[in-house]
Amino acid sequence: MKCGIWGSTLISITPGQSAVTAIGPRLNGRIIKGAVFQGDILWAIDSQQNELLRIDQNTGSILENKELILNGSPYNISAFIDIAVAPDNSFWLADSCSGIRQFNINTAEVSSSQILPCSTAGTNNAFDGIAFSDNASEDIALIAETNFSDDIRQINLVTSTQTALFNNVYSNYNGNIDLAAVVKVTQPVPEPLTILGSLTALGFGTFFKRKISKKKN
Repeated sequence: MKCGIWGSTLISITPGQSAVTAIGPRLNGRIIKGAVFQGDILWAIDSQQNELLRIDQNTGSILENKELILNGSPYNISAFIDIAVAPDNSFWLADSCSGIRQFNINTAEVSSSQILPCSTAGTNNAFDGIAFSDNASEDIALIAETNFSDDIRQINLVTSTQTALFNNVYSNYNGNIDLAAVVKVTQPVPEPLTILGSLTALGFGTFFKRKISKKKN
């Protein structure tokens, strides 16, 4: 989705071409910072309204919106955030100001348990990109670190053990990195799309935001 100061628009990218088509009206007052497909359902995160959105991928309209909740209070989404669905159909978010957490797609409740803490001085734990791969278990996630080191890492969500995959992917860059991968969840899925799987064929883009899509072989 193309996103600017005043709103966001869902766009479709034609496989094998550079053609981009806007789908539906502009969603005024919303800033989309992360999106993921659950089968043929498109979920997105709106950092302006602190909401989880279910988007109609054919019309670009909002079918459902829920305020994210953490410990009974509204969850304040940062400008650096991404969401992903694991092969076991669990949902996760990577927020540079709140660590990596699981959340409930039905209630929009965010787990109080942090997998990794918020980045602090002298550390490189500002993760704002997350994805899962069919080639690994649901406990293994791919994460993007954006606190100057710009690394793509693998993390075990049970032990918090990290393994570097790609170091300093973009030298001297300090901004958003969004990850995507092909994931088959435990429910019927539509015919696969051809741009790095269904997670990236319909994408949410942010003004001045770089997207990096990685698929683990």
